[in-house]
Amino acid sequence: MQKDALLHELRVIGIRTVFLNIAVYLISGLVQGFTLSFALGLLLGTALLFVYLLLLSRSVARSVEKPGGRPQVQMVSGYLLRLVLIGAVFLLAMQVSWINAFAAMIPLVYPRLIYVGHACLHKNGEQL
Repeated sequence: MQKDALLHELRVIGIRTVFLNIAVYLISGLVQGFTLSFALGLLLGTALLFVYLLLLSRSVARSVEKPGGRPQVQMVSGYLLRLVLIGAVFLLAMQVSWINAFAAMIPLVYPRLIYVGHACLHKNGEQL
């Protein structure tokens, strides 16, 4: 059941991420010109987003499934792992000249936009 819910969320976020990436790329193209580094940054950020979501799902599942364990420690360690991953990708993007580091971080905001947008459009509480 949890795997089905995770796959559903990843599919929903994935579809919306494609459209958001296109919109962000078009807007950035109008402002700074269409560059390969910005597109590669968006692709790297999208990959980071999905790895982040998978790690988040795994962290939550592990902290809930283990009875008698210390879920706070597991959640904090999962959070730190995800934070280190974001930092490593950002550092990589800063070091590599053909990846726009700013563009690599933009997709991490997408889930917030997707969920807030869905809540504003569907006030009756229907599922994504």
